[in-house]
Amino acid sequence: LVMSGVKEYSTVSINEHSNLYEKFLKAIESGSSIKFSVVYGDVTVIKDTDYEYLFGASYATRKEQIIEYQNKLEDVYSALGSRVVKNHVILDNGVRLVTFDTDKQVLINFGELDAATPYGTVKANDYLLVERGEE
Repeated sequence: LVMSGVKEYSTVSINEHSNLYEKFLKAIESGSSIKFSVVYGDVTVIKDTDYEYLFGASYATRKEQIIEYQNKLEDVYSALGSRVVKNHVILDNGVRLVTFDTDKQVLINFGELDAATPYGTVKANDYLLVERGEE
């Protein structure tokens, strides 16, 4: 978070993890971009190579997913008015409250249960933009 607003950075390749949405939430938490690893063209050429782990990363099959996640992320940052993290607080049980330099906030719940907070209830494995006046 020290580099927030100073240098552009991204998550690890979110499609290389079993829970893409959790990595998406990590991007929001850190004010970062998202990254996908893909293979453009015939993915069978990577069979029996060091890149075989990318076999399921065909650009043709991931394109819509990439667009969907990027659009969601842009919507969040647009609503927050910034990607620069000003403050980060761990509230409880995997719930984080992140304040951006616009003083807008987002709750992020990495837990498996919905979490009631003084700022609102955030669903399990999801985020909630904190409305003005709830601070």
